[in-house]
Amino acid sequence: MIPAFHIPTITLFGPFKLQPFGLLVATGILVGAKFAQRRAERENVDLDVMNAVIAWAVIPGFIMAHWVSILFYFPERIAEEGWVVMLMFWSGISSYGGFIGALMGVTIYFKFIN
Repeated sequence: MIPAFHIPTITLFGPFKLQPFGLLVATGILVGAKFAQRRAERENVDLDVMNAVIAWAVIPGFIMAHWVSILFYFPERIAEEGWVVMLMFWSGISSYGGFIGALMGVTIYFKFIN
């Protein structure tokens, strides 16, 4: 049996809070980007291309992570706060949305930009 424990949320200032999930996501992105850059150097892949791919994965990933969170997990917030809640990127993310957004961003990069 896996024990359950609670890691508290740290309030930074105003509506901004440091969630354990968000901290793990940020750590995963930074470590993953560093591994990708090292692998690119080993495989003689242009670092500018690798950094562009990372950016095209991370930015759409965060946008879609928030949108999926609002649309599928908290749709009542749209009725309560209006569609402006879709622009409040600090108010929740979904890992499924992040994966979908990253895949879409990288696909767009390789299909249309590079």
